[in-house]
Amino acid sequence: MELADLLTFAFMEINGTTVTVALLVILLVLLSWYSTSAFSRLQRVGIRHPTPLPFIGNLLFFQQGFWENHTKLIKDYGPVSGYYMGRRMYVLVSEPEMIKHILVKDFSNFTNRMTTAMVTRPMVDSILCLRDQRWKDVRSMLTPAFSAAKMKEVRCSKCHCSNIKQLMFCLLQA
Repeated sequence: MELADLLTFAFMEINGTTVTVALLVILLVLLSWYSTSAFSRLQRVGIRHPTPLPFIGNLLFFQQGFWENHTKLIKDYGPVSGYYMGRRMYVLVSEPEMIKHILVKDFSNFTNRMTTAMVTRPMVDSILCLRDQRWKDVRSMLTPAFSAAKMKEVRCSKCHCSNIKQLMFCLLQA
């Protein structure tokens, strides 16, 4: 090719169709990257999981039932496995010693639970939705109420309670 041909090729006229196709290709590449980019996190930390589908993750894996498929995950991928619901990653731990280690010894690393967008006013203040320092404060108040000695007292029928408020009052008074 001559130099003149190269210059005409470099400065060819860019029409609307060319721009549209180029932008469409860029959009598809970005969409493809977005739909699968979150799915490498479990693999990076060495947690086995079923292969996720773009955008929906492992949502189809749970078609037959949520708890039944958790059992299948544990059986197929081990006591520590994971899955994706959409782009959100979940880790499933089924080994009792590891659960105890996470909930007791490593509690400071696992203070917050998942946030949900559909929580209404009464649920925002429940123990299930508390986060950060407020959760730590409530947990430090509740932990002594559920010690082994207090639970034995309740089991020994020292306190006959008909509802949760009476039970909490009895536990805190003991």
